[in-house]
Amino acid sequence: MMSASEGIFRGYGDVITPWKVSCIVAVTNLILDPFCMFSGKKRAVMIGLGMGIKGAAVATTFSQVCGAFLYGRWLFKKG
Repeated sequence: MMSASEGIFRGYGDVITPWKVSCIVAVTNLILDPFCMFSGKKRAVMIGLGMGIKGAAVATTFSQVCGAFLYGRWLFKKG
């Protein structure tokens, strides 16, 4: 979904929207990865879910779904 949406926007000649969505997805994943992967038991500062590799997969999937939602929203708005 993400790659197809990037192609659609680039086909319209819009390279800024895919860049914005990619940045939002990357930052969301950057924030959620440590939160989902590590537990806060050893560190008083960080609260986490302690899911390990599964947490990284959940964070990445959530970030990608958010990006697909943004693409769909902007595509319907443009459309």
